[in-house]
This record gives sequence, structure tokens and C-alpha cells, in this order.
Amino acid sequence: MLSKDFTLLRGGYIILLFRGHEKREEQHAVNLKKDLQLEKDFRSSIQEKALCSYSYNATKDCMEQLHPAFNSYITNPSLAKYSQMISHYIDFCVHPDDQQALREKVVHLDVEKKAQLKVNSLQVKMRREAIISFCSDAREIDAVRHCEGEWIWIEVRDTYITNAATGDLIVYVDLFNVEDVVQEKKLLEVAATTDKLTGLNNRSAAESRIQDFLSIKSHDGAFFIVDLDNFKLVNDRFGHPEGDKVLRDIANIIKSIFRDADVVARLGGDEFCVYAPGMTSLDAVNRCVAPLLSRCHFEYTYKGSNFVVTPSIGVVFASQANHDYDTL
Repeated sequence: MLSKDFTLLRGGYIILLFRGHEKREEQHAVNLKKDLQLEKDFRSSIQEKALCSYSYNATKDCMEQLHPAFNSYITNPSLAKYSQMISHYIDFCVHPDDQQALREKVVHLDVEKKAQLKVNSLQVKMRREAIISFCSDAREIDAVRHCEGEWIWIEVRDTYITNAATGDLIVYVDLFNVEDVVQEKKLLEVAATTDKLTGLNNRSAAESRIQDFLSIKSHDGAFFIVDLDNFKLVNDRFGHPEGDKVLRDIANIIKSIFRDADVVARLGGDEFCVYAPGMTSLDAVNRCVAPLLSRCHFEYTYKGSNFVVTPSIGVVFASQANHDYDTL
């Protein structure tokens, strides 16, 4: 009797184990379905904003979800692998300045490194006609066509997901038009480094650029300070609009005398500076100082009295100041 009861108990226990296993499998399937749906919803939201989307298997180096723009490459046997195909495409579509960065930082990363990342992105310039071939929406095509120039800023964004069934790394590639974002960023950068009145470098931008030169100990150059005498009288007697005009005129004169590579800045008020890298002789300095003295000369008459706005100029070589900006 005891043996029979024990057998029944053991059988019941085994049945419970099977049922528990079935419930865990069912729950796992439910969780997996939820995860897949979340992933699908996420991909759908991304693709709605992207110019185009496709995917490839990084483990097997082959396409998963093909985009029509790649059709001509897929039919070429020599470009059967994704890495070969995309490298050929980059040569044609991506600006030469951005090709190496795109290959090294995104496309040709080791599969192991990609697997460690969730998302990887890079902004590059792409050929306008190539981008249009990617677009499937008329609105997107019009937006690209309205961008100026042959090259347009695009963000290439890779999302890495490991296939739970096979263990393969699947890469979802999305291209976004970020031309407006990049141009706005450039405008903000210019505004942050430019003197609004004269268009020259502002003080902080000048200090940063000059210190970059001074950090090279083998480097030498000439540093000029230009300060206007009697400028306050212009503002006091003729108003700030006339004073602003003088400052703009001075800025244009200085820019016309010095080279494009020289750092020309307004430090504030009526004080300007110039750093001329590689200028190491007094003769070269004098060739700049002489026209500054002669051209920066403004005569005024106010209530029967005359006064003149002229510059005072100081010059020193970087080597004389031990390459220190404050000492300069």
C-alpha cells in the first residue's frame, strides 16, 4: 500500500513538474512576443522619420532587408558581401572628407565591438542625387532638392540587435536628413566666436586660436595690438552709429592688410589684435604697420575744432614672450 501511494505521489509530482515547465515556456513565449512587438514598434517609429532604412547580418556579412537603391550592386557577383557592396557605395556617394571616418567608426567595426553597442551614428556629407535615390516619399525628395549644394549632411545611424534564435548580429541602418540641424549648429558656432559689429574673431575665439599656435614651441609669429586714439570723442560728439562705422572701417582695413591665415580679432571697445603665424622679421612687421598707420586716419571737425582718430600699435614676437599668451 505504501509503495503504491509513493508511486502515485511521485507520478503526481512529475506531472506538476511538466505543468510548471509548460507554464514557464508559455510565459517565456509571451515575454518574447512582447519584446518582439516592442522592437517592431520601435523600428516603425524610427523608419517613419528616416529617409530610408535597411538591415544587414553583420555575422554573415550579407543583406537582410534590401533597399531598392542597392539593386544594381546586388546583381554584381563581385559585390555579394555587404562589406564589399557598401564600400563601393561609399566611394561613389559619400564626400571624400568623410569616407574614412564612416568606414572606421561605423561600417567596418568588428562584429564583437558592434555587439557591445546599442546604437552607433555618424554625420557625413552625401551626394544629393544618391540621397534622392534612397527616398521613397515625395515630401522627402522635395526637402532634399531644396537643400543648397551638391552635398547634404546625413546622419547614418546603426542599431545593433542580436537574433535570439541564431545568435547573429543584425544591424538596422537608418539615414536621416540633418542638413538644417548642421547648418543651424554652424550658425551658432559662428555667433559664439564672432564679434557681431565687425565680423572679426571675438576675444575668446582669438585667445583660443592664438594659444593653439603658441602651444607649438618651435613656432614663432608676430602679435599686434591696435588701439585707437581719440575714438571716444567720435562717440561723444557724433553718436555711437558713427563710432560703429569707424570700427567697421578699421576692421576692414586690418583684414585687407593681413593674410587670410592670420588671426584678426576685436578684443573689445576700440582695441584690436592680430596674430601672424610665421612672421618673424621686422621688415615683414613694418610692411603691415606702415599701411595701418597711414590708412587708419580719420579727421573730424566738431563746432569749429578739429581732432583726428589714429592708431597706436604695439608688436612683439611669440618667442620674446616665451610663447605665453598673457605675456604677449
